[in-house]
Amino acid sequence: KSAYLKEDFRTGTGKLITADMRKHYAHAIIKNVNHFFTRVNARVLVDPAAGGALATTPVLLKKLGAEVKVVNDDPDNHLREPEPNDQTLAYIKNHVNGFDYDVGVAHDMDADRLMVIRKDGSVMPIDHVLALLARVMGNGKPIVTSVDTSSLLENVYPGKIIYTRIGHQFLQDTVLKKGALFSGEPSGHLCYPPFIAQDSGTFFAIVMAAVAKKIDKMLAELPPCFIKRTNITVEQKEEIMNNVIESARKRYRVISDIDGVKFKYHNATVHIRSSANDPKIRVVVDSPEDDCDDVLDSLRHEFGL
Repeated sequence: KSAYLKEDFRTGTGKLITADMRKHYAHAIIKNVNHFFTRVNARVLVDPAAGGALATTPVLLKKLGAEVKVVNDDPDNHLREPEPNDQTLAYIKNHVNGFDYDVGVAHDMDADRLMVIRKDGSVMPIDHVLALLARVMGNGKPIVTSVDTSSLLENVYPGKIIYTRIGHQFLQDTVLKKGALFSGEPSGHLCYPPFIAQDSGTFFAIVMAAVAKKIDKMLAELPPCFIKRTNITVEQKEEIMNNVIESARKRYRVISDIDGVKFKYHNATVHIRSSANDPKIRVVVDSPEDDCDDVLDSLRHEFGL
């Protein structure tokens, strides 16, 4: 901005090149996908949010052999809100029109996020997506994820898991600095640096589509991990959060305090932090048993949430 206002510009000669970058993009993504798979033998439902992925995900899937059905592709008639999640993707069950797909993939409008939809229309928790990606792509290099990710990933991947603060910019910085395999977080941002040093929902959509027919079996092989994420509206969130951190340090084994506090709570793992913008406390509970609601009730009582 300062250089622009001062008109402090460099001068010289140059040339203007016009090119269709889609060809370069397609070549680069297929080259990197081919490190893992050379063909996608699956029927894939694609929801590109009528955004950037419309020109990439279905086109590349077809090029790799998939049968593809695209929904929510009209920018004048959006079928959901832009952010892909459990709530916004609920419409999928009523819009497949009899297409018997093996897997569904959904993006946000700029295609840097991915959500995976199972054959029954349910959205796969991103923690499970990360675990499957680790098994499919894992080569011993570290994997980067945010501290609000459940403990499932570290329970299935023998390599190092590097945790960061919440926010995909922290993950992108870390995955590059540490030379990690990939990064991913619960919001659905995913980054594979050999392809591009930015988040790419399209790259990971292709990887998940390539294992579509194995997903149910792979999920069944994962250790049990029940996950609950919730937001609690509070007054004086900073005071409450300070009390939570202090109490957790005194009573339990703290795993991390880089962003809120993550700690072992009896048989469960809990992460609690304050929202950056809203008067809310965000809580993530994961447990090997189906008792997350009970754990959450206990947390609210013990920590005054």
